[in-house]
Amino acid sequence: MFSSWRRTRTHKGRTLRLPAHAASVSDRQRKIPGFSQDTLSRLIVACAGAGGIGSAICECLARKGVGELILSDRDAVEPSNLNRQRFFKRDLWKNKGICLARNLAGESFLGTVVTGVAMNFMEAVEANLVG
Repeated sequence: MFSSWRRTRTHKGRTLRLPAHAASVSDRQRKIPGFSQDTLSRLIVACAGAGGIGSAICECLARKGVGELILSDRDAVEPSNLNRQRFFKRDLWKNKGICLARNLAGESFLGTVVTGVAMNFMEAVEANLVG
């Protein structure tokens, strides 16, 4: 069995720095009554599965600036995943949760912390990697 440091990888998305006169990344959402980027930035979201649905939903969450995403999946990236999920040629045969975490951190502009876990969701819960 892998030690826990081999089963998880954490990546921090960058915070986009804009000139003072530019609109913020969350400018459109701020026009919605009740929207709070601060509240969204404090959320921790755990996703069971980093495949078709998980990768699409988590991409949106990373771009919106959710505070932390935890992605658990024990499967490996296969060629059939490349045309419909957030994976690239370099990810082939590697763990989906860990690769998706790296890929989504690169698409975050509000500093989302993304952790990939190379186990199914229940294993990650039992190992106290997802709470």
